[in-house]
Amino acid sequence: MERSIFIGFSTPKKRKLASEIIKWWTGSAYSHVFIRFESLNPKIPSSVYHAAAGMVHFLSKERFGSLNTVIKEYEIQMSQELRSEILGSCISLAGEPYGFCELAKILYTDVMFFFGKHPKTYD
Repeated sequence: MERSIFIGFSTPKKRKLASEIIKWWTGSAYSHVFIRFESLNPKIPSSVYHAAAGMVHFLSKERFGSLNTVIKEYEIQMSQELRSEILGSCISLAGEPYGFCELAKILYTDVMFFFGKHPKTYD
């Protein structure tokens, strides 16, 4: 049986400095990316996995929607086995802090590309 996940792009409903800087720097309407898992069980809410408040975590779809504006979503169909593997990885990583060094590397790389340089910042 095929199942789906949704990859989405969003921005907070309440203006936040970091989000505004990301949107300005990238020239886009969104500042964050998320994965949404739809639940087929009416007793279990659909969930959104995203990075905010310094870590990656889950929110219910409804709670996420009350805090964020979804700009665009793409449905990706896959086997139930792969979907379960992705969900399991997200659950295992929930609560992990995001890498602020990785954000600095993205900024550094963007600036260097602007000046025609191609730094090696990733393996």
